Amino acid sequence: MGSIQIHHEKLWFAGQNKNWKLADFEIHEMEEALDDLKDYCSDRPETKSITMIYAPVNSLKKAIEQKDPTTFAKGFVDLTNTCNSCHIATNHEFNIIKIPTTPPFSNQEFKLE
Repeated sequence: MGSIQIHHEKLWFAGQNKNWKLADFEIHEMEEALDDLKDYCSDRPETKSITMIYAPVNSLKKAIEQKDPTTFAKGFVDLTNTCNSCHIATNHEFNIIKIPTTPPFSNQEFKLE
């Protein structure tokens, strides 16, 4: 889940800076990580709840394709809320995700010149 959190952060800053190629990359990386959880941790009961994340992910993918910052921001809020709903449903309510305020890495440029 830690890698998903990093992709979540990077996705936000890519979208905020209209770096749509990076946003597309990060949303797909997030999908891959979620698929890996389903494939390699299928014995954990929490993995059955992962499917709830697909609707907000698909919504964000459309916003990225359309290069629509307003729809992206709304979709990202929905994604973040869904992450928290999943955490609550799987008894991980102590793991609260929020909209990032500071870029996760100081050595990556999110804004295209």
